[in-house]
Amino acid sequence: MRSFNVMPVIKFTTPDGSRIDLIEPEEFIVSEGYSPEESGIKRVQLPLLLSWALSIHKSQGQTLDRVKVDLAKVFEAGQVYVSLSRAVSKDRLQILNYSKGKIRANEQVKKFYQQLQRL
Repeated sequence: MRSFNVMPVIKFTTPDGSRIDLIEPEEFIVSEGYSPEESGIKRVQLPLLLSWALSIHKSQGQTLDRVKVDLAKVFEAGQVYVSLSRAVSKDRLQILNYSKGKIRANEQVKKFYQQLQRL
């Protein structure tokens, strides 16, 4: 069996702002239909939730609990809206490299809404 003598130090910020520095293993004993001693099956794991990075295009259509958006490389009209509107609330959104000039709407979309106003 693998020994867990060295634990990884994982630093992250929780929603309330506190920091957690050490994640310790959790032990699960499989004993369905047997006593824990009889089954002999044990699972040890570090209780971590995976996280990932997405491009703005890949995030389209998703609702995300926490969002950190870097607008430095926004290159297309509508990308800022798509990226910022993924977060469930402004409290769960962090914006890096904001620039007012990055916020652009697609010209065809603007024309469409202008035509609606004339109706």
